Amino acid sequence: MEGTWETKNHLEKAWRCIMKQYRKKVIDDSRKEGAGICIFLMKPEVKGSPFNCQYHYIFHGENMWKKYLGYSPLGEVIKKEYDHDKMYLVSVHVPDTKDSTHTIGSIRGFYFDSNAEVRFGNQ
Repeated sequence: MEGTWETKNHLEKAWRCIMKQYRKKVIDDSRKEGAGICIFLMKPEVKGSPFNCQYHYIFHGENMWKKYLGYSPLGEVIKKEYDHDKMYLVSVHVPDTKDSTHTIGSIRGFYFDSNAEVRFGNQ
């Protein structure tokens, strides 16, 4: 994950906020929709707009799944270790503080039974 310290800090805050507010939705969608990734894309602040986040669900096996995981340094490891019966995947992206037309983000997995974070590969 590249980006300034400020952007990385913003990403960690976004993770905490999103998982606090939307963990139930993510779990419900992951169980209902099946294998895939729940993606939260934080947008740059827009005056007068009450919305600062987009939500997408990418299904396992689709071209977008392959492309999306292809961008992640852990993409190949996640493809091999992801078990949709036991875990759900979430990705959070925030605007880069130096250039808001770009984002930085990360993908994390969590176990359904405990909500503990999955350690993919050598994390």
